[in-house]
Amino acid sequence: MALKELKSSPLGRVSLAWALPLVSLALAMAMAVLFLLVSFIAVEYRAYEDSKHEAERIAEMVSQDLSRAHMDGVSSIIHAYVPADVTVLTTDGTLVASSNGVRTSSAVHSVPIAYDGDVIGQLQTGRLVDSGLSIPGWGIVLLVVMAGGLAFTSGHFFAVRVVRSVQQISAVAHGLRAGDAKAEDLPLGADFSELREMYVSMRRAVARVRREADDLKKEAFTNPVSGLPNFSALMRSLSFVLEQADFDHPAALFCLDLDHFDRACESFGGAVGDVLLIKTIARIQAELDTLGEQGRVNTTGTVLAQPWADSLYLLLPNIGGRAQASEIARALRSAFVPPVEACGYEVKLGLSGGIVMIPEDGQTTNDLVRRGETALRNVRNETRQGFRFYAPRMDRMAKGRAQLESDIREAIEIGEFVPFFQPKLDLRTGRIKGCEALARWQRPGGRSVPPSAFIPVAEETGLIDDIGHIILRGACDAAVGWLQDGLAVSVAVNVSPVQIRNPNFRDLVLDALANSGLPPRFLELEITESIAIEDPVAFQNTVDPLRAMGVRLALDDFGTGHSNLAILSRLNFDVFKIDRQFIQNLDRDDSARPIIEMILAMAESLGLETVAEGVETIAHARFLRQRGCTYGQGFLYSPALPRDDFLAYAQNWEARRQQSVIAKAS
Repeated sequence: MALKELKSSPLGRVSLAWALPLVSLALAMAMAVLFLLVSFIAVEYRAYEDSKHEAERIAEMVSQDLSRAHMDGVSSIIHAYVPADVTVLTTDGTLVASSNGVRTSSAVHSVPIAYDGDVIGQLQTGRLVDSGLSIPGWGIVLLVVMAGGLAFTSGHFFAVRVVRSVQQISAVAHGLRAGDAKAEDLPLGADFSELREMYVSMRRAVARVRREADDLKKEAFTNPVSGLPNFSALMRSLSFVLEQADFDHPAALFCLDLDHFDRACESFGGAVGDVLLIKTIARIQAELDTLGEQGRVNTTGTVLAQPWADSLYLLLPNIGGRAQASEIARALRSAFVPPVEACGYEVKLGLSGGIVMIPEDGQTTNDLVRRGETALRNVRNETRQGFRFYAPRMDRMAKGRAQLESDIREAIEIGEFVPFFQPKLDLRTGRIKGCEALARWQRPGGRSVPPSAFIPVAEETGLIDDIGHIILRGACDAAVGWLQDGLAVSVAVNVSPVQIRNPNFRDLVLDALANSGLPPRFLELEITESIAIEDPVAFQNTVDPLRAMGVRLALDDFGTGHSNLAILSRLNFDVFKIDRQFIQNLDRDDSARPIIEMILAMAESLGLETVAEGVETIAHARFLRQRGCTYGQGFLYSPALPRDDFLAYAQNWEARRQQSVIAKAS
């Protein structure tokens, strides 16, 4: 029966406290009536049998007188012993005697009268023995009432015990449903073994469910690594703070991110990363405690949450304003000046963040979190590290970046990205020996988008991988076309970290070579040193088969990162590229010259060629040639050119060079 049907039925509206006594009373009354009915039937049956026996006795008494035709004796016997209707008949039906003077019309018993084995007559009688109970009627009524009362009372006490046990079980069930009662807080009891077992089972179920609920709540609202509140818990706290904060009593939300954390995890492993994160959290909390103890900031109700891997959120519900927020930001930055020790390593980290003021910067939790992330992203895009307050212009910039990302995706699909080629000159002979393929975005109508505008967004979104493949294929096709036109120059293609980490990178390079028909020796892959030392074994497994075919390998931007010379010396590079910042600093930084000389000396000792980027003056070219640099590349010679323009430039350059050689010889 459905619960709704049960509630609407009469049974569903009766309490056990009344149902059981009433049922007991009904059963007792039914048993009493049944008992009386059986008693009456038994009395009637006994009276019937006794009357029959009495008739048989009278028949035997009158048999001798009847056999002698002594009718007076028969009549006297009947009148003397029988207080009821008795009639004696002969076998032919003749009336001999009757106790009431008339023949009985409806006899209860009809008994044959026999003498010496012969039937000589018939005795007909009414009821000779009256039926009746041995106790009076009022006694019977009294017994029935007493039985009913006893049954009702027993049912009542039984119902009380049952109801008490059921209420205790119900309390357990209500506690389970409400979620605010623990099994140990519930009353002990249950009077019946079956109900007691049910009660114990329910208590155990409540205890288990409460434990599981606490575990689920902990999992749902805490980060498993650090134990800090997760994103869901942060949003609950932020919603509460948003309701309480106003412009006179503002709150602040810091969206924090660790500087160089990803690089540390890649260098030392995920286990060290977890330890770093825990120690970072401890350092932040210690700094907040210090600020609170010094009375510089009200840290009451502060929530430090970890929604994602290395992202932290700091919610300060009682901050005094932007000045205090700035003070906290400076203190947190200063706290990470000393390196963080983890598993025997000293790791230099930093802390950056975006700050939103509540309710000034948003009226919903989602807006506050999104704008905090926008401010942090602005830090990463512009200054790389530090803290910055959210400003409405950041939303406009974010929307612009989103639109730019959409435009990049569309440009990839319709083929607007093409390679341009910047010549590389042999500084000893003056010949154009190669070029570097650079990505250019050509919009309809001849408009172009500078690389500085789309490269950061492409790298951030992973679209640089698709762009890199387009430039690789275009560079191979261009080099083959130049070979057919009589210009044999190698083409260098930049490889992004996203590309080199792609497990299909090697196959993509092989496909580009095969589809274009370019001999592998004319292709050079430029790879940054950070990619090379990140995982040297995996790097070699990727590039060694390509080098075995003849593809050249250049180390790009050498000297700008944390160079691991021990690893780099073991990797099979062909070329070191000197970053443009060292070349451009030749005229204004005295330290640039020894750095360049050191790189050139190292390359010479390893038997490698060198390429200097950013050569813009004759003085730059003269210095590099005197120090033994192999190739020069920069605006002194030419900017990056489209495919056909590069061919024309190279042919013209070679013609002018030969004329110059002839002129000098003459």
